[in-house]
Amino acid sequence: IDGLGRGGMVGGVGAERRMVLNELLRLTVADGTGDNQGLDRRRLSLARRLDDGYRRIDQAITTGADVSAWESFWIDLLREYEAVCDELREAA
Repeated sequence: IDGLGRGGMVGGVGAERRMVLNELLRLTVADGTGDNQGLDRRRLSLARRLDDGYRRIDQAITTGADVSAWESFWIDLLREYEAVCDELREAA
């Protein structure tokens, strides 16, 4: 850790990523039913992709790789996940 965040990520993106990942995994426990089933499947798929991406980014950081593009993509996935969650919340 170099004072900029985990593995040199500027602004503590690693810590933020971990907090967000923990929250989305907590929210992913429930199964979807009825009309929202398709959205819920999408939410679960995105949660899995976010989890996988988090692990891959962490692994790459340990090797000293530049993960800035991966982190940007991960944030895009997170925004997509949040939009799906918003849709589910509005439909409830």
